[in-house]
Amino acid sequence: MRLGRELIARGIGAEDVVALGLARSETSVVAIFGVLASGAAYLPLDMDYPAERLALMCEDARPALILASGSTASRLPSNFAICRLDADETLKQFAHHASGSISDAERREPLHGDHLAYMIYTSGSTGKPKGVMSTHKGLLNLLVSHANRLFGPAIVSLGEKYRRKIRAGHTASFSFDSSWEPLFCMLMGAELTLFDEEMRRDAWAMVQFMRHTPVDIMDVTPSFLLQMIDSGLLEPEQPAPHVIMIGGEAATPRLWEIMQANPQIAFYNYYGPSEYTIDTLGTAVSACSQPGLSAIRSRIRTSGYWTTSCNWCPLALPESCISPEPG
Repeated sequence: MRLGRELIARGIGAEDVVALGLARSETSVVAIFGVLASGAAYLPLDMDYPAERLALMCEDARPALILASGSTASRLPSNFAICRLDADETLKQFAHHASGSISDAERREPLHGDHLAYMIYTSGSTGKPKGVMSTHKGLLNLLVSHANRLFGPAIVSLGEKYRRKIRAGHTASFSFDSSWEPLFCMLMGAELTLFDEEMRRDAWAMVQFMRHTPVDIMDVTPSFLLQMIDSGLLEPEQPAPHVIMIGGEAATPRLWEIMQANPQIAFYNYYGPSEYTIDTLGTAVSACSQPGLSAIRSRIRTSGYWTTSCNWCPLALPESCISPEPG
């Protein structure tokens, strides 16, 4: 946690925002947890975005600091403080800090569940992009739910079966909240396989990768899963994940039929607007004959939802039917 201590030494803490202007790599993961450990919130900046969008996001969020590297610093807004993580001076500063866990006594103020954990901006397809804010409490709630009901049991059972470290594949951009799903698996003891920018968009290359490196758990969009299937994911001799979670868009009837016809893989369908911290409702695909609202059966721990019927809407759950209150 040297990064977290360096941020604290710079006066950064709860309710401050630290932007991450980094290329996709393990450094991105280190930066996320370093910022959270300091008590601050992180704002991911996708380096594929135009400079104008990055500037708009920073002007709106007003980060106290932007974490960058030598390869990205020049593409970031220059009117905010920038720390290059690979600079010699920065590395020297890190060396002065301890690497163990950070205590509340070290932070500017004790960490609280209601403190902001991250800001993620919407696509802006319906107008000006807006920052969606989630708290430490929301992240912890989802972590506990998935540890008890989804990823946790899978990691334990697969570990007992194969007697090796279970791998979770990371395909989502860090600018999307679904990027937390494999990070949760890592926190539960799984090994994180971080696909680079090229491979995470290439279904065929990813399927080929699995021929020599097993990936046990994945979270992908339905459309990308279909691309993987068309690239040979379900062929008899092809190694495939044991658990696949889909979300982020509607599943087609064709995909649902394919998933139900392959019970050797545990498929799950989860849904949730970003305002409710990633996942709100979900189900095992094997439990439902078709996609739609009738396929959204179990709620995330402490998320409330209401509806007049489980069969009245064939496409999606209206967000107005979801309550953030415990129930």
